[in-house]
Amino acid sequence: MKNLVFLVLLFVVLLFSSESNAQVKVSLGLEAGINIANTTQTPDANTNSKVGMIAGGVLELGLSKQISIVPGIRYVMKGNSFTTNNVNVDNKGNFLQFPALLKVKFPLTEIKPYLIAGPILGILLSSTQDQSTSTQSASFDTKANFETTEFSLLFGGGLDFKVATTTDLFFQFGYELGLSNISKVVNQTIKTNGIQITAGAKFGL
Repeated sequence: MKNLVFLVLLFVVLLFSSESNAQVKVSLGLEAGINIANTTQTPDANTNSKVGMIAGGVLELGLSKQISIVPGIRYVMKGNSFTTNNVNVDNKGNFLQFPALLKVKFPLTEIKPYLIAGPILGILLSSTQDQSTSTQSASFDTKANFETTEFSLLFGGGLDFKVATTTDLFFQFGYELGLSNISKVVNQTIKTNGIQITAGAKFGL
């Protein structure tokens, strides 16, 4: 049901954008950066954050000088780490994400601050757990323990820098808050979160 609601909302946003085509300014871009990832869990668990990579593409649909819709596709590494009984545990999850963000820009000239917020649909590609001690190590495929889809909310802000007539560079900072429980384990809840820092370039069409 959640999947259906998300897809319907995304379809409505894109349909609205396409119907306003005469006013839409379109840009394509690439972004890359880091995700300082962690999880919140029930029962409570004391986990450490894990730094992973973010890479992908964005499509910015400018509905006005201040308002844009920014769908995209990106690869995101998530996870956490902890130590128990002298065993170091490193959890890694790789996701393909489809954000649909609302972007509000402040009306300045060459440098434009902006705010972003919106939902993200994530597809789990792989999940592993590495365990190590001072003398040995092992790796396990844990994908069967998790849901294949995840819903989250991203909010943050950034700066657009105009470097040419149709080219902008951007720097973005955001926080991704997991909304759905991705654990299949009975009586356990796991939701992801992450502080995200990315940069990239956009090219007007």
